[in-house]
Amino acid sequence: MTSNGIQKNVKTVARHTVVYGLGIVARKGIGFFLIPLYTHYLAPAEYGISHLVALTSAFLVFFISLNMSYSLLKFFAEHHGTAKENLLVSTALISVTVMGILALAVVLPLSRLLSLLITGRTDSYHLFVLMACYNVFEVIATCCLTYIRALRKSLVFVLISLAEFIATISLNIYFIAGKGYGITGVWLSFVISQGCIALPLAFWVLSRKGIGFSPPLFRQMLRYGMPMLPGNITEFLMHYIDRPMLRFLGSLGLVGTYSLGHKFGALVNVFIGGPFEQIWSAHLFRVARESDARRIYARIATAYLKVLAACALAVAMLAPLALRLVADPKYYAASSAIPVLAVAYTFLAVSRIFRTGLLLRQRTDAVSWITLSAIGIEIVLDVILIPPYGIMGAATALLVGFLHLMVATCIVAHWEYVIPFEYCQMFCVALGAIGCFALSSLLQSDRMINDIALKLLILLAFSGILAVSERTVLRDLIAPREPVL
Repeated sequence: MTSNGIQKNVKTVARHTVVYGLGIVARKGIGFFLIPLYTHYLAPAEYGISHLVALTSAFLVFFISLNMSYSLLKFFAEHHGTAKENLLVSTALISVTVMGILALAVVLPLSRLLSLLITGRTDSYHLFVLMACYNVFEVIATCCLTYIRALRKSLVFVLISLAEFIATISLNIYFIAGKGYGITGVWLSFVISQGCIALPLAFWVLSRKGIGFSPPLFRQMLRYGMPMLPGNITEFLMHYIDRPMLRFLGSLGLVGTYSLGHKFGALVNVFIGGPFEQIWSAHLFRVARESDARRIYARIATAYLKVLAACALAVAMLAPLALRLVADPKYYAASSAIPVLAVAYTFLAVSRIFRTGLLLRQRTDAVSWITLSAIGIEIVLDVILIPPYGIMGAATALLVGFLHLMVATCIVAHWEYVIPFEYCQMFCVALGAIGCFALSSLLQSDRMINDIALKLLILLAFSGILAVSERTVLRDLIAPREPVL
């Protein structure tokens, strides 16, 4: 393939990542817009309880969803335009809907026990009932949105995400500030807003594809997606095991404070890692058909790392200041963990592109085993570091776990499918970001406005250097183009 072909693929991924980024930011940004509301009306312990319920919800969704998103993207690419396409989409949607209803039936009688085990209190059981209702709507909406991603209708994805954003924000303000419902208001808002998105989407998809279920297609999707389930669960635990560990080794208040810091540190994943994964998980299989696929993968990886580095530097330098501007003073201690968490999520994001070879070779079992080893390292470090260092101990354990995930994924994937990654250039970018952060730490000012201006100057200089190095891609991005929709 010519250099124009490589640039075309880089441009396609970049454009869709930007558009999907708007949708991801809208969906994930709900929590950020509500930080002043939450930190004003909820104590750290209540904020901690809400996050523990949310983590329980996310954990259960792994089993309810059957990992259909990855399977649907892969097999949709294979069957697109064929007679099996409609049956494939319908089978996936019906599967997750049935699983969600079954999970609701199981959680309802166990809600008090779940509340006691997870929060240490029984008076939060109604939150787990609301959580189970939310899960049904979430798996339906996610399946429908995966279908929209497979169609590459990224603008539709953004519009739906914006609708969910507006509904959730409005309902939270009404129930928490207006009605004084506290944590219950948070989960009522989630259930209502997600239901208003999921049900119309399901009707739209089934009206286009019809209602049908194919056991052979269902088994085929399970065979592809389920081997990834252990890896996805352990990766989830790597993200969030520190919250239960903080609860058992510390307090609910510590969970709430750390959760706020984690929300800021994970912005690297919200702005860059997540949107990139949305398009890359589907696009990597299309690139595999190209004659020069390995070079395309390497070029995209380098450009991706440069964007990641700039975002991570911005989060590490500016997010601690932003937290102090929007949060209540009782949450200020969370700012110390943000830079460590920003680096950790950069490692996670890089590991996702390093695992391209494993996905192409369908070695999803290797992804699971690598992630399992990483979670073991993090748990051991949590036990060692949380008692003496609190939230900084939890952040450090997460950093080391994601570092192991990145390095191990790179090594194992190289054995399966050799991609000539530009390691030297990647290392220089990482070194430059570290140097810029060190410089910003040394040149801190007592006045916040001066400190912000200095950090922005450093960030702009670093980003400008990276932009110049990718000027060809940037020129393509701003060139006239066909609509994304």
